[in-house]
Amino acid sequence: LQSPMMLGPPWPKMAMFSLRRATRSGTIRRSSSVTARMIPPMEMWGQPLPETVGSAPLDWRSLGFEYIPTRSHVRFAWKDGQWDTGHTFQDPYLPVHILANVFHYGQALFEGFKGFHTKKGDVCVFADKLSWQRLNHGCRRFRMPEVPVSIWEMAINRAVKDNMSFIPPYGTNGALYVRPFLFGSGPRLGLGPSTEYTFVVFVNPVGSYYQSEDGAMQALDGLVNDAYDRAAPLGCGDCKAAGNYAADLESMHSAKRLG
Repeated sequence: LQSPMMLGPPWPKMAMFSLRRATRSGTIRRSSSVTARMIPPMEMWGQPLPETVGSAPLDWRSLGFEYIPTRSHVRFAWKDGQWDTGHTFQDPYLPVHILANVFHYGQALFEGFKGFHTKKGDVCVFADKLSWQRLNHGCRRFRMPEVPVSIWEMAINRAVKDNMSFIPPYGTNGALYVRPFLFGSGPRLGLGPSTEYTFVVFVNPVGSYYQSEDGAMQALDGLVNDAYDRAAPLGCGDCKAAGNYAADLESMHSAKRLG
């Protein structure tokens, strides 16, 4: 990874870090936060969190792959053919219309990659440009507006910087999982593309997806299950669509039941 990218306006010396990508550099200004929220982080944790890497009161070496409340997420909205400027929210709940296309006709895509605190003290995200390309491939397949790279980078920068306290420190074997997702959020009764879309980036500190109780990596037994198809030929298996994963659940449950 090359091209250090310093995030946002000047920070206190102890809180500065850089987010690095392989292909792009520049200065990103942080937008003003939106006050909508439900659970203030200081009430979650009992005290305000200093904005330094790893300052959240977590046992970093015991992290698995489970949801952990963090400080905020970043949200952009598409309407009338254009994206807004995006906002940072501390409320982890989304107000969505009951006829939102995502609920009825399944317009939803997501991505996932990790950010790491390095020995040098900066923060690097891994191969996020590939995730951006795959998301937009899914957008074309599902008739959704593509996410410009400028919005993609801005959303990731804001989310990572505003949740710096939840980045696992170097040497703990943890990472900050970054989950961008896009869904049809406008009301639609008949089948067709949504008229509005929402793009969200949230982050979550994680350890290994598969690990033993003592935190070590572990081998897994595998089962080839030919009773189910995850994706049909010429379908949407080449997209990271939310519905593809729902098709896994019964097969996964059956495999686990067999040990």
